[in-house]
Amino acid sequence: MIGSSNGRRKKVSFEFVAGADANVYVAGTFNHWDPKATPLMRRKGAAGTYHRTLMLSQGTYEYRFVVNDQWQTDPKNPQVRPNGIGSVNNVISV
Repeated sequence: MIGSSNGRRKKVSFEFVAGADANVYVAGTFNHWDPKATPLMRRKGAAGTYHRTLMLSQGTYEYRFVVNDQWQTDPKNPQVRPNGIGSVNNVISV
């Protein structure tokens, strides 16, 4: 996850490394935890790397990746919070 400022909203980039033909999405409090609402796109020239940039308002958000219908934490973001279902969600502050 990488961010850059733009007034009251901020560009936040999500990236996940998976298999070359994976289906990768990001779900979180910013999209009502909809596992299919926000697909990541394959990054050209980087086999198996998927990315997506979102404009998010200031605040704190929780999220996870959904890779081939399996929920995954973001290995690049050590900020986590227990989610009440036996695992953790990643946390970002914008």
